[in-house]
Amino acid sequence: MIRRIEGLPRKVFGFEVTGTLTAAELDEVMNAFDATICDGYDITLLIEYHPGVNEGPKVGGSRFNYLLSVRGRAQRFAFVGDHKWQAAFDDLVEFVGCDARMFPPGNRGAAVAWLMKVPFFTAQENGH
Repeated sequence: MIRRIEGLPRKVFGFEVTGTLTAAELDEVMNAFDATICDGYDITLLIEYHPGVNEGPKVGGSRFNYLLSVRGRAQRFAFVGDHKWQAAFDDLVEFVGCDARMFPPGNRGAAVAWLMKVPFFTAQENGH
């Protein structure tokens, strides 16, 4: 199951996954990501995979579309999850081409803090 994370700073788009992720669920969340980008502000991406997550059989195909959505549109990317997802994270980072970092499970707060350290966010928040 996938759901958008509520209560994040405006410039952070985040979603978390528990159980089994399906392609339809991933597509739904990425449509929300695309709509957020259309609002016209810079964004960082937070993805959190809770322990025990599995991906359904068609997620790989959806992931390519998802990579296209994120490429050139996310300023920073943080992934919170087990190292069993390291290869998927590395593929995403290589394709997307933004500053990225992986955090161990349970470190959402540290991931959000790192995402918000982007220099242009600080300047924009201060009215520059």
